[in-house]
Formats: sequence, C-alpha cells, structure tokens
Amino acid sequence: MNKGTQLQYKTIGHGPPLLLVHGWAMHSNVWAGLIEKFSDSFQIITIDLRGHGASREAPGPYTYDIFAGDIIDLMRELACARITAVGWSMGVSVLLKAAVRSPELFDRFVFISGNPSLVSRPDYSCGIPAVSVQRLYRQVERAYPEGLKNFYRLLFTAGEHELLCHDPRYAAMTDLAAAPAKDAALASLRCLMEEDLRPALTGLTAPTLILHGDEDAICNPAGATFMHTHIPGSQLVLLKQTGHVPFLTRSNDVTRHVRLFLERPHDDHR
Repeated sequence: MNKGTQLQYKTIGHGPPLLLVHGWAMHSNVWAGLIEKFSDSFQIITIDLRGHGASREAPGPYTYDIFAGDIIDLMRELACARITAVGWSMGVSVLLKAAVRSPELFDRFVFISGNPSLVSRPDYSCGIPAVSVQRLYRQVERAYPEGLKNFYRLLFTAGEHELLCHDPRYAAMTDLAAAPAKDAALASLRCLMEEDLRPALTGLTAPTLILHGDEDAICNPAGATFMHTHIPGSQLVLLKQTGHVPFLTRSNDVTRHVRLFLERPHDDHR
C-alpha cells in the first residue's frame, strides 16, 4: 500500500474482511491473540499506522486525518467493501474519522477502550483531566523512554500487571524497542489532546459494539457510556475489574462478545 510512504500491513486468513487498528504508541503485533481467534473465519487485516511499528519510517504528518486516509486507501487498494473494523484506544478515534469520510466502506464496528474525546471539556465530563495528558506529553517530550514507561504502567490494573508480568504478549506490548518514532508519538498525542469526535457519533449507521474495562485508567469508562448513548443502536459491554487492554487480559470474554456480535443479523442490531 502507498509504497512511497513505507506503510506496512498484513493479511491473514480467509473470509469476510476484519480490520484491526492499534492504539497510541503501539503496533499491529498487539493483536496476536485476536488474530489467532478469528483468522479461521475472517481475512484479518492489520496495519501499522504511520510512524508506528513496521511503518516507523513512514513520513508524517501524524494526524487522525492522515491515519484515516491511509486506512481508506488501504481498503480501496484491497478492494474491501463493507468491512468490520476493530479499533483499540486511539484506533477508535481513527476509525471514527474514517467513518465520517467513507461510511460506505464499513459494515460493523467494534470499539475497544476508546473515547470520542480523551480529555474532559467544559460541556463534556466523560474524559480524563487535560492536565494529565499534558503531563504525559511533557514527559514523553523530555525523556522519551521514561515517558513511555509511565504510559505503559497505566495500561493495566495492579492485579493485571501481577498476573501478566511473565506473559510474552505483555512483554511485547511494553517493549520500548517497538515504540514509535518520537515525533509520531508526540504528534498523535497532540491529536488525542485536541480532537473532539463527539459530532461523528450520531452519524454512525453501522452496527457498533463497545467494549470497555470498568477500571480503565487511560480512557474513562464514562466515555464508553457516552458513545453508547449517542451511537444509534450500539451495544455496550463494561468488563469488571479490567483495565485498558481487555483483548489481552480478558481475551476469552472479548472473543465471545465479538463473535456473538458478528453472528447477529443486521436487523437484530436495531
């Protein structure tokens, strides 16, 4: 795809297309567990967003609009129509942008641990304090590895850290060697601070499943409830005692909910 931009993607399995979009400071390898669960019945498509993962050398700008355009270009290059798209964290925001621009490409959405606005605003109390994100930005700007380590600590609850500390998937997710280019991390973090995608919610027409941990320290669970309230016909599953990465820490539950959602006829979602 777009060879001049060095963007990398993979396709695995056969069947209806299932696109997986990773979150901030991450990469497509975070989806290994879901790929294993779904590649028997879907064609899995993973992409490393610009500046991230195997697309680390791809030039900027690193914005939601550019990321969304890359996804749309990829879907058209692969001749995929009516895809199911799964976004995690920032990946939810990128998919919201893509859905506004090309709604005809999307058949269903699964939004995992995402918010329409990461930060709270005068008319929106469902985010986290803007000062918290500004603090992380300064940490990442000043001391990149240490700033990312502080972010990684927020991904899981204390109990999840303890349970997963020897899990190779946990190690891969928190491996600084796999971190994005610093300028890409900072630019996309600015988007997370600045973007307010609430207006995109009511225009979604595709069936949508929202999965969120009730102890998510990065994306406020109240934001998931807000999305459910404003996306017509959406379903919401709040997972108990769960942090920001339910597809890793609650993989069996996430798989079950996603399969049930994908197996239901469109008319049953209304």
